[in-house]
Amino acid sequence: MGWVDVARAVAVLAIVLMHFQIWVIAPYVGHSLDVTIWTKFIEQLNAFHLPLLFVLSGFLVADRVRSGFSDRRTLVSAARSYYLYVVWLAIYWLMSMSLETRTPMGVPDVGSFISQLVLPRSILWFVLALAVYVLVFSALSRFPAALMLPASALLTLSTVWMPGVEGADLYRRVVYYAFFFGIGVYLKPALLKFTSGPMARKLLLTLSIYIILFVVSETLPLSGQLVRAGLRLARETGATFAVIAIVVLLCRVSFVARPLASIGRQTLPIYVLHLPAIWVFLAYPNWEGVFQSAAVRALMPFLAVVVIVSATLLIHKAVIRTPARVLFEMPSAWADRILRKGPRRIEAVQAAAPDRL
Repeated sequence: MGWVDVARAVAVLAIVLMHFQIWVIAPYVGHSLDVTIWTKFIEQLNAFHLPLLFVLSGFLVADRVRSGFSDRRTLVSAARSYYLYVVWLAIYWLMSMSLETRTPMGVPDVGSFISQLVLPRSILWFVLALAVYVLVFSALSRFPAALMLPASALLTLSTVWMPGVEGADLYRRVVYYAFFFGIGVYLKPALLKFTSGPMARKLLLTLSIYIILFVVSETLPLSGQLVRAGLRLARETGATFAVIAIVVLLCRVSFVARPLASIGRQTLPIYVLHLPAIWVFLAYPNWEGVFQSAAVRALMPFLAVVVIVSATLLIHKAVIRTPARVLFEMPSAWADRILRKGPRRIEAVQAAAPDRL
C-alpha cells in the first residue's frame, strides 16, 4: 500500500507547483520560452492531480463509507474535515487582513468568511468537499456501485449547466470531483487489483487512452458543452490511472519512493499552508528583478516547491508538539463525543458476525 502515500505526494507537489506558477511567476514574468515550457508541463499535471487526490481520499475511507452511519467513525471523518475547513478559513481571513500585499484566494473580510462557511472561494474547497462526500456517500451507502458511479458521473457532467455565483464558483468543483471520490469508494477492489502484478501493460494501456483523448480534445473541432465535459472526464480518469501505474513502478526505486512516501503521509499541512507561504513570497517587492535571469526563471518553480514544502513540514512538525496542534487535529474529546454511542453497537455487531469486521 506504499503506493498510496507516493501518489498523494505526487499530487500535492503538482498542486503546489501549479499555484506558484499561476500566482507568482506568471504575473511577474509574462511570456517567455522557459515559462511557457513550465506552463505546458503544468497543464499536463492538471489532468490528474485533483482527480488522483480524490480517488485516494475515497479509497482510504471506502470501508467506512460503505458501512454508512453504522460506523460512527464516518461521522468523525466528516466532522474532522469540516473542523479543519473552518479553522483554516479563519486563519486565511486573519492573514488576508494582516498582509499588505496581494493575497490570491484570500478571505478579505468578515462577510467573506461567513459566506465561505458554505460557498468556498479558496483552495480550502478541497477540505470542504471531503466532508460533503463522506456524508453524502455514507447516507447513500445502501445503493450499489452499479448505480452510484454512473449517477456521480452524471452529477459531474451537470456542472456545465450549474449557475455561477459571483466570486464563489468553486462550489461547482465540489460537485465535479464527486465522481473521482466515488471511484475510490466503489472501485477499491479493482484499484487493489490494478496496482498488483505486472504494471508495464497497464501503464501502456492507460497512458495510450489518455494521449488519444488529449489529442482528440486538442485537435478536433468539438461542439457542445456536454461533449467537451464528457471528454474531459474520460481524459482525467485515464490520466489518473496512468499516474497510479507510474507511481507503482516508482515504488520499486527506494531512494525515490521513500522521500515521496514521507511527504505523502503529510499532505494536509502542505495543502493548507502552501497558499499562505505563497502570500509570503508575494510580499517580496522585487520579483521583476529576480526574474530577469533566464536561469532563475527556469529553476524557480522547482526551487520554490522545495522551499514551500520544506517550510510547511517544519512548521507542522513544530506546531504538532504544542497545544496549537488543534490547527491540524480536531480535539480528541470532540471525536470521543461523536463516538460515545458507537462502541456498544460495534461490539454487538462483532458478536453477531465477527467475520464481517
